Amino acid sequence: MKLAKRVESLTPYLFAEISKKIAAKRAAGVDIVPFGIGDPDVPTPKHILDSLHAAIHDAANHRYPDSEGVPELGKAISDWNERRFEIRFEPMKETLPLIGSKQGIGLLALCFIDPGDIAIVPDPGYPVYEVGTLFAGGMSNKVPCMRENGWLVDLETALMEVIYDIPGRGDLKKCIVSADTILNKQRPLLVTRGGQTTDIDSEPVSESV
Repeated sequence: MKLAKRVESLTPYLFAEISKKIAAKRAAGVDIVPFGIGDPDVPTPKHILDSLHAAIHDAANHRYPDSEGVPELGKAISDWNERRFEIRFEPMKETLPLIGSKQGIGLLALCFIDPGDIAIVPDPGYPVYEVGTLFAGGMSNKVPCMRENGWLVDLETALMEVIYDIPGRGDLKKCIVSADTILNKQRPLLVTRGGQTTDIDSEPVSESV
């Protein structure tokens, strides 16, 4: 069976390649301490294991949840974000449990990127920014995250590069940004960075396009 072109164009998964190199070094007797994928190197705390064990024996957890999700979980997620990041989300409308952040980033591209659109993706960054854009039919413009910018994407410079340097740029109103940015809940195209906001769909940019 012939694979879809989007799959054929995929490059090898970065972390899988790193794992192969680590395995080869360990096979050669080298003691490796990996820092790449962020995998925990300590046991899960006992109180979490105890809570999971108790939940397994609760028959209410043996069924599928309602399609809207579990209200208590949505509230817990919202409360945690408010404590940790001082951001308040509406529990049942603005929170979504995922199997991991990469799943959310990949699906985000499918929600906002149309074929021919350009996504500004951070470099370095998770491979899923670029892969998610590819799966959505978009094109990636990789932008370096530099020390002088606090390791943030310089959106203004990146937008100018897309406007003037990339032929067939498509619709410039779509953007995937790195994990240290926050998408404003009222306007997904308003990016907040360290208390400063940059509207990537503002009038000057629209006129330039």
